[in-house]
Amino acid sequence: MLLSSVVMSLVNCSPLFIAIDVVNTTSINSTSQGIFWKVNEQLRKHFNTVFFVSTSGFSMAFLIVTTSAFLLLFSLCKHKHKMQTSSASSLSMDAHIKAMKSLLSFFIIYTVNYTILILSQYYSSEKNLSLALSALQYSFPVIHSLILICSSPRLARTALRVLPCATCKGCPGRR
Repeated sequence: MLLSSVVMSLVNCSPLFIAIDVVNTTSINSTSQGIFWKVNEQLRKHFNTVFFVSTSGFSMAFLIVTTSAFLLLFSLCKHKHKMQTSSASSLSMDAHIKAMKSLLSFFIIYTVNYTILILSQYYSSEKNLSLALSALQYSFPVIHSLILICSSPRLARTALRVLPCATCKGCPGRR
């Protein structure tokens, strides 16, 4: 997995290295309009390659996560139906239902995150929209962690123990 990550990073960055090389080898000291046009055109061509490679990489990751999430969800549903027919305990049934709800919420969060990631690739030139998309994109890991903490009673108790101000009602600070 680490090797594939390094290879994908190199593939993703190689058009950028070529574009930087084009800028460095072209004579920028000249004030001729044609040279600037040539450099700009070369950079645009290579940046389109970077956008294509990164978007396809994001899409492959999204496809893998979506496929595995649906396979796991169908497996949980199938197992839940088997448990209903064999009259298994309700605690186990509740755990399966909670797991399916968490999986669906993670899928929805990941889908929105993927959409924002793709939109931020294409609207990176607009500053205000890019800032808003980045803020939304960086909030999703926090939301994912909060869902995990809130869905597990043991993690929720640990979080309340670690965060002393969460259990204190109305005090501005701990004494």
